[in-house]
Amino acid sequence: MIRGLLLDFDGTLCDSVAGLREYFHAFMSGCGAISTDEDFDRLNGRPIVDCMHDLVTRGILDGEADTLADQYLDGLERQLPAFPPMPGHTELLQEAARQEIGVVVVSSGRSPNIRDWLDRQGVAELVRDVVGSDTVSPGKPDGAPYRLAARLLDLSPQDCLAVEDSESGVTSALSASVPTVRLGTGPHPNVQVVADLGGVVRILREGATC
Repeated sequence: MIRGLLLDFDGTLCDSVAGLREYFHAFMSGCGAISTDEDFDRLNGRPIVDCMHDLVTRGILDGEADTLADQYLDGLERQLPAFPPMPGHTELLQEAARQEIGVVVVSSGRSPNIRDWLDRQGVAELVRDVVGSDTVSPGKPDGAPYRLAARLLDLSPQDCLAVEDSESGVTSALSASVPTVRLGTGPHPNVQVVADLGGVVRILREGATC
C-alpha cells in the first residue's frame, strides 16, 4: 500500500524542462561558453552547484563553481514563477489527499522557490514538505534526498512511491529503495513508466506498488 508520494519538481509537477533548457543555454552564452543539448540532458535533475562543478572541471566554464551556481540560481528564481504546472498535477495531489497519502516534493532546486511556486498554483496545502538543495546534501543522484523525504513522513522508503522524469532522479529514488515511476515513454529497468501524471493517479487508485 502506498502511504507516501514523493514527487520530483522540474518536469514532474512543474512543466519547466523546456524553459530550463532555454535558460541554461542563455546562461552559458552569457558566460562566453558553448553549450549543447547533450550538456543539459547530462546535468538535468542534479543540484545546480554540482552542475557548475562539472562544467568547470571539464573546462567548459571558467570561474568558481559556487559563485557560478549562485549567479545561475539568482537568474533562475526570476524565471520560475512563469513556468506552468504539468497537466494533471492538481488531480494527483487531490487524489493523494483523498487517500491520506502524505506528499513531499523532492527537488534539486531551492525549497523556498518551490514553496512559492506551489503557493502561486494554489496547491501548497496539499504538500506536506519540500526537500530541496538547501535541505540535504549530497543531492540527486545520491539517495539522501529521498531517504530524508521518507523520514519526514515517518515512513519507510518501501511504503512510498517516487515520481521522476530524469535519470539522476530515478537513480536517487532507487538508491533510497523507494519504488519509482518514471514519466516518459519506453521501458526502463526497475521502474514503471507512465506517459503522464494521470498514469500516477491510476496507480494510486489501484493501490498498486511498482
